[in-house]
Parts: sequence; C-alpha cells; structure tokens
Amino acid sequence: MYDIIVEERENDVSCRIYINSSSSTRVVTIASYITAASMGVDIYYTRIKDYQSEKSDAEKIIEIPVMPIKPQNKTHLDVINKINEENEFDSLKDLVVKGLNLDYGKGTNRNKYSRIVRELEDLGFVKTSKFSRAKKKIKLTESGKIMANISYLFHDN
Repeated sequence: MYDIIVEERENDVSCRIYINSSSSTRVVTIASYITAASMGVDIYYTRIKDYQSEKSDAEKIIEIPVMPIKPQNKTHLDVINKINEENEFDSLKDLVVKGLNLDYGKGTNRNKYSRIVRELEDLGFVKTSKFSRAKKKIKLTESGKIMANISYLFHDN
C-alpha cells in the first residue's frame, strides 16, 4: 500500500488518495488506518444494503476521521504543548513572546513560527481564526489536544 501511495504522489504531488477499508479483515483495516494517518490520505468504509444480493448497492459511504500521526519535531511539539497549556493565543506575536518567551522582532522567530503554525494547521493540529485585521486566534483542534496529551511518547521534554 505504501509503495502505491508513494508512486501516485511522485506522479501528482497534489493528488487526493483514498483507501477503501470495506470488506477488509481487522488487520488490513488497522494497517489501512495507520497508512492513512501517517501518509495523509483519506480512508472510508462503504456500507452495503444487502450483502446476500447479487447486486450490492452502496447504502452509505462513511469517511473515517483520521488523526495524523506523522512524527513531529520537537519545535512543533513545543508549540502544541504551549497552546494546550494556555488554551489559545490571540495572535502569533502572543504565542511567540508570551508563550514561548522569544523575541518577535523583524526576524527569524516571526517567520519561523508563522510557518510552524501553518504546518500544524495543515496537519490538523491547530486552528486559526481571524478576529481582526491583523490578528488570528490560535487554538488546538481535538487532534491537537490528543497530540499534546501523547507528545511525551515522541520526544523527551
């Protein structure tokens, strides 16, 4: 499965990949979920109206929510943990200055943490919402809260 996904992504980096876990054994379904979570693909299950019928029409297609389990670097985990401690930050500047105790000036920290927050948002761990012209609230998603609670498994603090 991994090789197929890698090959498809080599051909088209932005392609959306789906894994159908219908009629799979438990082991294959778990492997499919782990693959989906670690490679950023979608997984779904199709409920069939009547398995005994020769014509088995899909009753419902259910997308299975997947928590990304891509290993995070220590900086990502530090940001996730700090947001978890404070519940939310009113801006990137508040996160960097008040949360992480770093300089926010015109330099690397502002750019670095802006990129990190975007990456965490793309991974589904952080949600931002603009509430004024120049400020975005930064808070964790449910997946981000789970990641904060298990982050000790990934890196020593």
